[in-house]
Order: sequence, then C-alpha cells, then structure tokens
Amino acid sequence: MWSQPAGETQLFVGKVDVRYPATCDGSGTSPAWAQVTVSIDGLPAAYGSVPFYPELAGTTRALGLNFYPVAAVFADESAVSHVLTAAVMDSCTGAGQDFTFEKLHIDVIGVS
Repeated sequence: MWSQPAGETQLFVGKVDVRYPATCDGSGTSPAWAQVTVSIDGLPAAYGSVPFYPELAGTTRALGLNFYPVAAVFADESAVSHVLTAAVMDSCTGAGQDFTFEKLHIDVIGVS
C-alpha cells in the first residue's frame, strides 16, 4: 500500500525475477509458459509472461512488466491510497515443475 499525494501523477516501471524450473511439461501443443499479473486497487495494471526454454532450466532471469493501458495513475484533487497485488501462474503440469517468481520490483515516479 502507498499514498499518492494530491495533484501528483504517478508513473510506473517494473520487473520480476523469475526462476525457471528444471523441467516443465506443458499441456497441449503450445509451449509451457509462466505469467505474472499486477493489479492496482483490484484492477489489472501490468503483466509479464515468458515461455519455458530448456536451456534456461534452473536459472533466474529478469522479466520486464508491461503496464496497460498506460503506466500511470493520474493526479487526483486529494491524496489517495493504493494497493498493489500480484498473481502468478504457469502451465507446467508435472509435480514440482513450477516457475518461481522471486522478487517483484516496482518503481513509482511522482510527477507534479
């Protein structure tokens, strides 16, 4: 949770550190994948997704977040409190094959 001061537009940039599993059996014909969705005040605000690549098994990589419809919460006449949440999922079907989302980094940049 954070507060947005009155009259300040806030811009967002972010990334999440993702650890690839040793293996990931997907379902169907599509490659296996993982995804994170970030919400602000209960509304989807950003996402990031990555396919499973066997050559990256067991490694951790930074995944940039894509904010939509814009990477901003526009200024209000009074201060507003906001809540940020994240949800993760993957399409791995085997036991112990889940991607691990290790660190979520969000920078909030205030513009008056």
